[in-house]
Amino acid sequence: MNPLLLSMARETVLWPVAATLAAIAVAVLLGRRKIPFPLAIACGFLTGYSLVYGSYSFPPVEAQGWIPYFILAALAAFVPDDFGKYANATRVVLQALLATAGATLLLHPLLKNSLPLLLASIVLWLFMWFCIEMGRGAALLFASIGNAVVCATTGSTMLGQLGGVLAAAVFLRIAVGKLSHAESAVAAMILPSLMLVGHAYAGTMNLATLLIVSAFAAEPLAKWLKKPILAWPIAFFPVAIAASIALRDYLSQESSGY
Repeated sequence: MNPLLLSMARETVLWPVAATLAAIAVAVLLGRRKIPFPLAIACGFLTGYSLVYGSYSFPPVEAQGWIPYFILAALAAFVPDDFGKYANATRVVLQALLATAGATLLLHPLLKNSLPLLLASIVLWLFMWFCIEMGRGAALLFASIGNAVVCATTGSTMLGQLGGVLAAAVFLRIAVGKLSHAESAVAAMILPSLMLVGHAYAGTMNLATLLIVSAFAAEPLAKWLKKPILAWPIAFFPVAIAASIALRDYLSQESSGY
């Protein structure tokens, strides 16, 4: 296999998977799931982030450099929620504050000309967060995979790799069980961040991005239909279309010699 592809596979899958599994194993061995499990997705993603991007500074030089700090903020805000449940109003306020802060920091260089983008980003961020909190991971998993494909083919290879890192960590974690509040918060800070950075700075396809967001309607729709299992095919459908559009666009550019 091509050495470059092997290196990318190690950075995107092998080491993040190992870190995620280690965090899950510690949780199982200690028998205290609520402490290490919120770290599973965070450990997996930060391992891959360090290998793929490898830059930590404050303030960050590039938009994606904020993501590790978003993860820490999500853990600080929501780990207590896993020990003594917050009131619903408290949870919503914290989600709104973090989503607003995240979108504002990521779009700061563009704010003079992109106020509508900021407002739309906050609304869509909260929508995805509420659905991640409500569901069992179908939309989160498919959206993570779809965003990785869309970023890698129409935006940025690096963002695509980071999307793959998140998808690998999420897959392992939801295989164990439903996400806690803190884990939902970590995932809900990473995925929208990657999608927003891809849209605002890497030029990912608008239609593909919106299709991925629409996948999150699968969880509440399946709940309304009282058939939770339907969340999987409903979430898969728009993501598959988004990935197909992105791949078609990429292949057409390749065949045209661009």
